[in-house]
Amino acid sequence: MGETIQRILAPLNKKQHEAVVHGGGPALVSAGPGTGKTTTLTRRAAYIAATGKALPRNILAVTFTNRAAREMRERIARLLRSHRHSDPPFIATFHGLALHMLRRDIENLGLRPDFTLYGREEQDALVKDILAADPDPEKPAPQRLGELISLAKGMLLTPRAAALKRDDPELVENAVRYALYQKRMLALNALDFDDLLMLAVKLLRTSPDAAQRWRGRFPYILVDEYQDINAAQYALLRELAEPLRNVFAIGDADQAIYAFRGANVLNFLNFERDFPSARIIALEENYRSGPVILEAAGKVVERNRDRMERALFTARTDRIPITICDAPDERYEAEWVVSEIERALGGATMFQHDSGRVDTAEPDGEPRALGFGDFAVLFR
Repeated sequence: MGETIQRILAPLNKKQHEAVVHGGGPALVSAGPGTGKTTTLTRRAAYIAATGKALPRNILAVTFTNRAAREMRERIARLLRSHRHSDPPFIATFHGLALHMLRRDIENLGLRPDFTLYGREEQDALVKDILAADPDPEKPAPQRLGELISLAKGMLLTPRAAALKRDDPELVENAVRYALYQKRMLALNALDFDDLLMLAVKLLRTSPDAAQRWRGRFPYILVDEYQDINAAQYALLRELAEPLRNVFAIGDADQAIYAFRGANVLNFLNFERDFPSARIIALEENYRSGPVILEAAGKVVERNRDRMERALFTARTDRIPITICDAPDERYEAEWVVSEIERALGGATMFQHDSGRVDTAEPDGEPRALGFGDFAVLFR
């Protein structure tokens, strides 16, 4: 067991170590880009299991994508080789967690456990069907109505509550359509992904037996990308975390990008208010970028109103300058990007293009190989 713990802690820097070995109670880790967020989260889960604080199956880790959940699962499994015969930690997306809970306990809410889970295509078809029978010439486009229904559910608003939300006239105007959508879904014994979160929260709030069972199952809760949770996800975590409140949340307020989907960065910034005994830890050593990138990015994000102060630094000393191209149009921009890649490749021949590798030289004359896989083109 000591060997496992040593393997978990060995590569960590001081702040990462502080986060991973955190005792009980709530903790918020403000992790800047490139500071080892996933490393810290996975090693925290592994540390809890390796030190016997909880069995692996009693650890819950929640993230936003199935891909991230798979990666986390694989990393933790490698760290806990000595626990390979135990049930692993439960690692899932918010929706995966809610689905798992409802498949077992949805009958407590008076609904059938053999419900069908509607994806985007089925939802869109139902919304279009509802609007096709709507004579109102001012009715919204199908995509917009779907977005409004999703936003309402993300705020845990029933159709009745949506009709009373006076600060959102568009939602009020479409509350009847939302109600019709829910009526049709009920008749079809179907749920959409937003229903999963709403009903999981309702389950924990209205079924004491189910709430006690799920809270007992997961005494330790780890949350990835905490800055991007919406009201429904926040409520699910708060309900599930009682009464121990062993919530370990990690994220970065400067990377909050999902407000258009109902995410609220204030959930991150108000963590201390919501969990008064919370420990706040900042990961500030960046392993990904040089000082020039950090300085430039810092100048941009320091203008954000809703953020948590933090001073990123790096041990790297290379100061490669940032080049800015003021392009008159999209075509020029694209041609400039292509020409920069071609220049960096050193004027590749057709053979070298086909082989995918080009030999260039470092300043000291040592050769190095560049291929197209060494370049990233980001756009929005």
